[in-house]
Formats: sequence, C-alpha cells, structure tokens
Amino acid sequence: MICVGALIKKRDKYLIARRANVALSGFWEFPGGKVEEGETDEDALKRELREELDLKADIQSFYASNLHEHSKGTLLLKIYCANLDDLNFKLKVHDKIEWVTKDEMKNFKFAPADVPIVDKIINDK
Repeated sequence: MICVGALIKKRDKYLIARRANVALSGFWEFPGGKVEEGETDEDALKRELREELDLKADIQSFYASNLHEHSKGTLLLKIYCANLDDLNFKLKVHDKIEWVTKDEMKNFKFAPADVPIVDKIINDK
C-alpha cells in the first residue's frame, strides 16, 4: 500500500493531526492518506487534504519516505512538503490538530510509519 502525507510548515512549526475513530486512533500523523489506483502522489495528497481537513494545498517537493511493515502488509509512506492556500481547517477524520516545533514533536505519540519521518525532521539542520 502506498500512502502520502503532507509536511506543512508555518514559520518554525509543523502541522500534525491526531487520528480519531480509525485504526491507530489517538496517534499523531502528518495529514494524508492512501494513493488510489491511477492517481499520482500529488493528486492523492491534494484529495486527502481536501477530504480530511477541507484544505487546498500546493504540493511542493518530495521530503522523505519510509517503508513500514505491519500486520496487514507493507506500507510505503511518502512525505511531501506542501503549502496551504488558507488555514481554515474542518476536522473530519482527526479530532485535533497542532502546530508544533520539531523539538516539541518528541512529546507526541506518532503512528509507527511516521516515526522515522519525525526523527528526520528533528535531526535535519
């Protein structure tokens, strides 16, 4: 399975979202979701941000990826830098969002596939 996530930064803070009423409920993640058949990563990420947070985003460059093994198979998570057209969120899949610095990320329980991405952000200069 291929999933995409958005690394959205405002000044020195990053947008993270807490999953609710789904698998890994209560874990934090970078907003995004599954790439559907025939979709590009960019199209999938735009669609997921619109569906999950009612956001329009401009997808920028590829940031990082992580291959994660779990009970249902292998997940390839690809993270892209993204800019938002506006910051008016509507929570549909998540129950909370936060803007956090990279140092503050250490205080949040991230979904296992996102953990190596968080480590990269924290360690990047």
